[in-house]
Amino acid sequence: MLQDRTIELMQPVDLTEPELIATGKELGDAWAELGQIEAEKKRVMKEYADKITAQEFVCNRLALIQQTGQEYRPVKCHWVYHEPTIGEKILYREDTGEAVESAAMSQRDFDRAEELKQLELDLS
Repeated sequence: MLQDRTIELMQPVDLTEPELIATGKELGDAWAELGQIEAEKKRVMKEYADKITAQEFVCNRLALIQQTGQEYRPVKCHWVYHEPTIGEKILYREDTGEAVESAAMSQRDFDRAEELKQLELDLS
């Protein structure tokens, strides 16, 4: 019989008991790792969903500004007491002079108005 050199081919082989135990442990480890990967995927997907939601908020805010031509910003304002009548107060914007709010004066407002009146008298 003429025999050529030996080669290796992938062929089914019956495993020994220790090999079956080792393969079972590998299978358990593989399933555990798959679970970790799926949990990581879920976490990352939520992270990206949160980023997308945040960016949608930015886009919607900018779109509203573009649509209305207005943006809320801090504006200096001051109260004027006893206006338009005694016992009332009006809040004015300092940049435009526009009245933005009016209300009845509280006891604290009456006290503050008296303090300001006395301060004006002292300065004059």
